[in-house]
Amino acid sequence: MPGLKESLSLLPLAWRMGQYVSGERRENRDPIFDLNGLLLQPPIPGPYAGVPLGGLGGGCIGRGFRGEFRRWNLNPGKYRHKVVAANQFSVRVLRKGQAPVAQVLAVGDGRETDGLRAWRWGMDPRVGTYHALFPRAWTVYEEAVPLVRLTCRQVSPVLPHDYQDSSLPVCVFEWTVENLGASAADVSIMFSFQNGLGTASDGAGGHFNRRFSVHRQDSSPRGGEQEAGTTEEAEEGVVVGVHLHHQQEGARDKDALTFAVAADAQSGSRVSLCSRFSSGGAGSKEASEVWRQFLEDGSLREIGGTEEQHGDQDHLETLATRTRGSDRIVETSECALERPSEGRGNGGRGGGQGDGHKDGRHHCYHHHHHHHHHHHHDARNGKHRRPQHSKKAGPRRPHHRPSKAKESIAAAVCQAVSLGPHGVARLSFALAWDMPIVRFGSGLALPRRYTRFFGKEGGLTAGLIASHALRYYPLWEEEIEAWQRPVLEDPSLPAFYKHMLFNELYFLTDGGTVWTESRAGRAHESDGEEEGGEGREAGRDRRPDQEGDVWRGNREQDARRRAGGASSVENNRTFQSCHGEQRMVGQFLYVEGHEYLMYNTYDVHFYASFALTMLWPMLELSVQRDVAAAVMGQDLGMRRLLARGEMRPRKVAGAVPHDLGCPSGVPWGEVNAYNLQDVNRWKDLGPKLVLQAYRDYMATESAPFARAVWPVLQHVMEAALTAFDRDGDGLIENSGFPDQTYDIWTVKGPSAYTGGLWVAALTAMAALGEAVTATNGGSDAQAVVAHYQALAAQAREAYAGHLWNGTYFDYDNSGSPHQDSIMADQMAGQWYARACGLTPVAKGAQARSSLTTVFKYNVQQFADGCSGAVNGMRPDGQVDDTCMQSQEVWTGTTYSVAAAMLQEAALAASEAAEHPEGRGRALQEEADFLRHAAFETARGLYEAGWKRFGYWFATPEAWNHKGHFRSLGYMRPLSIWAMQWALTRMPATTVSARPAELVGRTDDELEQCDRRRDDVIINGAEQHFSHTNGVQARNNADQVCNK
Repeated sequence: MPGLKESLSLLPLAWRMGQYVSGERRENRDPIFDLNGLLLQPPIPGPYAGVPLGGLGGGCIGRGFRGEFRRWNLNPGKYRHKVVAANQFSVRVLRKGQAPVAQVLAVGDGRETDGLRAWRWGMDPRVGTYHALFPRAWTVYEEAVPLVRLTCRQVSPVLPHDYQDSSLPVCVFEWTVENLGASAADVSIMFSFQNGLGTASDGAGGHFNRRFSVHRQDSSPRGGEQEAGTTEEAEEGVVVGVHLHHQQEGARDKDALTFAVAADAQSGSRVSLCSRFSSGGAGSKEASEVWRQFLEDGSLREIGGTEEQHGDQDHLETLATRTRGSDRIVETSECALERPSEGRGNGGRGGGQGDGHKDGRHHCYHHHHHHHHHHHHDARNGKHRRPQHSKKAGPRRPHHRPSKAKESIAAAVCQAVSLGPHGVARLSFALAWDMPIVRFGSGLALPRRYTRFFGKEGGLTAGLIASHALRYYPLWEEEIEAWQRPVLEDPSLPAFYKHMLFNELYFLTDGGTVWTESRAGRAHESDGEEEGGEGREAGRDRRPDQEGDVWRGNREQDARRRAGGASSVENNRTFQSCHGEQRMVGQFLYVEGHEYLMYNTYDVHFYASFALTMLWPMLELSVQRDVAAAVMGQDLGMRRLLARGEMRPRKVAGAVPHDLGCPSGVPWGEVNAYNLQDVNRWKDLGPKLVLQAYRDYMATESAPFARAVWPVLQHVMEAALTAFDRDGDGLIENSGFPDQTYDIWTVKGPSAYTGGLWVAALTAMAALGEAVTATNGGSDAQAVVAHYQALAAQAREAYAGHLWNGTYFDYDNSGSPHQDSIMADQMAGQWYARACGLTPVAKGAQARSSLTTVFKYNVQQFADGCSGAVNGMRPDGQVDDTCMQSQEVWTGTTYSVAAAMLQEAALAASEAAEHPEGRGRALQEEADFLRHAAFETARGLYEAGWKRFGYWFATPEAWNHKGHFRSLGYMRPLSIWAMQWALTRMPATTVSARPAELVGRTDDELEQCDRRRDDVIINGAEQHFSHTNGVQARNNADQVCNK
């Protein structure tokens, strides 16, 4: 929050911003800044977020640490912060001679919702502890009902180097049920879910639910396909659930939205369901009946409607069926029940109480013990049949009972299990959502990535995805553990870093992410068929033990998938080696932030992109191809900019775009949605394109990618040299306005930030030019390399001459009173050059001195050294008050500064090893200090954001010394993966890894501390969120190490 002086200076900007925001909304368009009210306030959802649900780009549902479904982002750029009371897990227990007890597993109170008042709310918050390690989360409930411990493990398919399952909009909830008592117990878990997103649309009417079942035909006694309308169940792995078909307000015919709640009938479990009940509004007494059934019977049955609507179990009606690989899904009307197979009724204590219901509507799926085989699917879509109806006589009835106006409807699935004394069981549920077509505000409609494997037609797809998830999530977990284990078991890494490294990845799921099956903004014509491809492997199977790869996959997992008869693994390997060709991996978009709705904001992606490069490199190459393709485009339409009110063209040919559009426009077609400054004149975008392209080439060894972007890189650099190097010294100058990522912090002339990026980019051009032009041979290749090498040397000399003051690099050379400010990000060019293995921008001693200065001033002298690196500090130890941004901590910048420190530490230690005496000892001391400084710098973000301020899973762009944030849920903090890049790709070192509080401990104490910390980490919960007093974060690992 700016001070009085800054507020006054920003008044004109605020007025223009208000005019823009209100004008866009009057035209029924969403502005790129999600601000509301007279004071232009962003949404403030509170400190309740948790690990989000789903894979990449299929829409996201946020689940809070208290178990509520609360942050919804299924439509592009639209975040809805709404807790839906009906979306709950509930538990019920019955012991012989005792009354049954049931409890909603929620801290909140849903009694204000009509129909849910009868449910038992108000769980004691002290019984629950939440653990988060993205993409999984664990919640442990210690006796929410007497003598039962429940552990809910939440698993989403976020799998590095996987370009198929990682796109699926689904999450699995595996419940471990432990009977702590000495007597037998029947325990039931119910998963209820409302048809909708908690908006007014839920009560608009016309929504309907249908039950479904999925049969695995490779396990069927008959084999092959069954005819529609038959009821014979497969012997193994039947998945049952409910489709909730939602009619989106104003949506086009193809913009279907269907949820699926499903359960896997595992050994000893009994599955029952209620496919429709009113959760609010008209008919809301139905929700009370659902709770009564659950409490009294421990199972569910259909309710509501008339007997004519229900029909009779002898009059079954199959509405739709579809086969995909070995899975066959059958959807029936909401109250038409399939006949259970002989001997498979409502047996067992947990669900058997309902055997004798007179209306015949109670149905339980009960399966005896089976070994859980994993047969991988054929990724091609199966046949889609038209609805077929039973030929049995009976009254005609509607296929479904749509919701009425002002009525919200929900469904519930229940699993029951009988446990002996101290017995344990596991029950699995899945939530999937299918919105196959993503439609932007302009009307542009594209299929999502997962439609390549599951088809675009919608309808039955959600159930198939849920079934797929319930079948394969054990393999997903093995892959996740293989990926994370090297980090979690590394004793040299601080505990806080381990959890933040993975938990900051939440933004790749919850960052307004859209992954489309498209090329250049146009849909593929494959319609679910996979395409072949060729190219050198650059993904999971390329040298799995290669230094620098956090994880390159697990060949054993691939072998197990192939053994299941799958062709998709081979295709996935093709995706991994496709050079980012969009006909193979599609296109990828994510917003700058939950409040800043611009796609692939390039000056910010520069920091965040290390996550994609290390984990999904082909998506990163696809993004870079899109940016390069947009460079030569132009849109000369004039528009008024918000910063100063001047009129400027939207996009000039040859300029690197600031962004690739916005959700309310035409992504890829209408770039530069950002309208604060004239980004056509920004100085950092061109060098950032070059540096990212070279880094990605180096990481993937993709020569086709490098050749594709090389001409654009040449044009960008030569144009910038001509336009912005006014004195001919090889170094470009800033133009006296905020012409880089710090977009309200004025800079003029040679500057530490932009100048360093420019020098590094020239060096990268020489290196990339050598690789790309080598195939041409002769003097052309040599001339190109020589040209950029000479420019880089000239610019490097000018950079140091203008800005080096003997201790650090000045902010700029403008002659202003603040030109010698200490900028936290002054080593950005050096950081990227080191990351790419290039000749550095600054000498090693200069870089170490600069970063040491940043640590001592921007980190340690700001907010007691516990809030990260403030952007600007004066040499006298005061915060630079030039503007709001100079006074802020930028979380993503802080991680990148820490990465730069790690790189210089590693190189100094490597050099020290070559000179064991004298200078070597001094270098080793500097290396030790910088590595310690790196983790202490990053620790400030943990202390502030994850402990004091409550910004978990919504890390903002910035905060000030009071903790006031700007732009919650921001892209740039993904740059923590630049730290991991530095740790795994720089030379091995002997630098001490101990944080400051461990210095002086004996070896035995340190070993014991590491063992205690790792026990916390490896069990899935470096960060615990207690439910006490709303929300409280505590770092168990650090506490245990400080005892």
